[in-house]
Amino acid sequence: MGTVTEVLATAKKPDDVAGVEWDARSRVSILGTPLKDTKVDAAKIGEKMKKAKKSAEFILTYDGRKLVYGIRVGSDLTTIDSLDVAGERDLAKRRQWLVKIKKSSKVVTAADLDAFDKVNPIPADPKEIAEVEQQIDVAKSVIKSEQDVKSWYAKKYADFDWQQRRLDFLPWAKKQGFEAYAQFMIGVTDGFQDYAMMKTHVLKGAPLPVKLQPATRAAMEKAFAADQKVDYAAAKAEVLKIVDGALMPKFRALRFKEAEKTVEREKKRLADLEKQLVKLKGRK
Repeated sequence: MGTVTEVLATAKKPDDVAGVEWDARSRVSILGTPLKDTKVDAAKIGEKMKKAKKSAEFILTYDGRKLVYGIRVGSDLTTIDSLDVAGERDLAKRRQWLVKIKKSSKVVTAADLDAFDKVNPIPADPKEIAEVEQQIDVAKSVIKSEQDVKSWYAKKYADFDWQQRRLDFLPWAKKQGFEAYAQFMIGVTDGFQDYAMMKTHVLKGAPLPVKLQPATRAAMEKAFAADQKVDYAAAKAEVLKIVDGALMPKFRALRFKEAEKTVEREKKRLADLEKQLVKLKGRK
């Protein structure tokens, strides 16, 4: 195989090196190999960038034998550390490294592992088998939950639970330009104080005004001005006509479409994982 390179992080300006380096070092750290994420001299790298008028790229490379972590500025490469993967005589340990690198980067692929296993038929790591089995369980769980999504999302807003109101419907409504109606219904349902409700949705200059009948608005404003408890019954009914009549059908249709895409993606992932598990269990 040829050398595969992945850019972990890029510093476009000399002043960015220190912060970007932290991101790159964290990427190297999660690989779980002996490769060191040694801190570099940001000032020196900055000087190279100024001289070459190039960005600094923190890169990871693998040529089938050696894993290298370094900084590339134009054609200049500074090696921070390297790991002689092929030089490790303990085949089980070497394979563990490859698995960890594949999991957290793009320089090792499934094809690399297949090639290794073909030449080095060693027993599978029980921990790796358990991890793949766990991923399979997660994929199956996601598929089931997304297939059941139509039974979760009611046709009426009043039947939504706390999570659906706040974490599903509200973000969608914001993107659609209907945040005021979603926020108003949350406030009414959860019993927000009159001051917050009126200032936010009803009074003149409200940042998130809702459309109400003049008589409904007038009655609410009168009660609020008199420091009396505001009755939201009429306003809630009017807003619900808009929410249930115009917004909910669009929201449900989009959510169902997203669920179909998720199921399709997870089924492909599940198939790959099951093939991977068969390969692992076949190594004895």
